[in-house]
Amino acid sequence: ETMIKGVYAPERFMEIFRDYIYFQDSIYDCDEVEIVCRYPQFFAAKLLKQSIVNSVVTRSGKGGTYFGATGCGKSYTMLFLTRMLMKSKYFSSPTILIITDRTDLDDQLSKQFVGSKKYIGDETVVSIESREKLREELQGRESGGVYLTTIQKFTEDLQLLTDRTNVICISDEAHRSQINLDQKVKITESGVQKTYGFAKYLRDALPNATYVGFTGTPIDETVHVFGKVVDQYTMKESEDDGITVPIKYD
Repeated sequence: ETMIKGVYAPERFMEIFRDYIYFQDSIYDCDEVEIVCRYPQFFAAKLLKQSIVNSVVTRSGKGGTYFGATGCGKSYTMLFLTRMLMKSKYFSSPTILIITDRTDLDDQLSKQFVGSKKYIGDETVVSIESREKLREELQGRESGGVYLTTIQKFTEDLQLLTDRTNVICISDEAHRSQINLDQKVKITESGVQKTYGFAKYLRDALPNATYVGFTGTPIDETVHVFGKVVDQYTMKESEDDGITVPIKYD
């Protein structure tokens, strides 16, 4: 009864059919596997999309925090969300950055995303090896493109990458190196050294982007940097605050 009333409600079934059935590009994998969302992935991707729209409308830059335990399928949720953002008429093909803080996570996500160009709906899905390469990719680009990289690359230099507003950064493990915005002061023999964390350099490089955090262990600083944990309750709060949360905008 739950499945019939939930999954097979006509409007919801069409949403699942349109955005939540995933096939990897056959050119990268000879074994065709069909992935259908779990119910937390369905609601997470849908609510994150709404939260990102909210962030763009209010210019807060905080697209929301997704709290998902180990094994919940965060990488698939990211894929579902990326497809929905790329297909959305509201964004008109945004540029999306998937950012991790470990090379093994970057390799895993890169393999999955690069092998999902048809599903995502954009032929430019690139694993980025350096900040210089990312600058080359973003230069002159006004829309589109999915780029996967690590947060450490944003300390290679401090130049602006782009000031466009249709850039969405999705950060994995958003409770570690991707939340340190504050200045650190260190006294050395040569004098006082002032440094910032990776997150500060990322935001300096992409000052008008919207930031979304994925984590299995959100902390206070995660919510401060990325926005509230996104669920039905927080989205209702946004409505109460007078912010329009569009349920249908495609």
